[in-house]
Amino acid sequence: MSSPTRLACLGPPDTFSDAALLTLPIAHEVDLDPLPNVAAVLGAVRQVDAAPYLR
Repeated sequence: MSSPTRLACLGPPDTFSDAALLTLPIAHEVDLDPLPNVAAVLGAVRQVDAAPYLR
């Protein structure tokens, strides 16, 4: 399984979801993509094969 190159979160930067994402070790190795609403986050997930990342 390969690692993601970017992580999406409900933005904007410096909000709770952004801060929570930054607690993950991988967050410092990839691009963070704060998105404006839940629909945009779900759309970002739908654009890739997310199955390998779901546990």
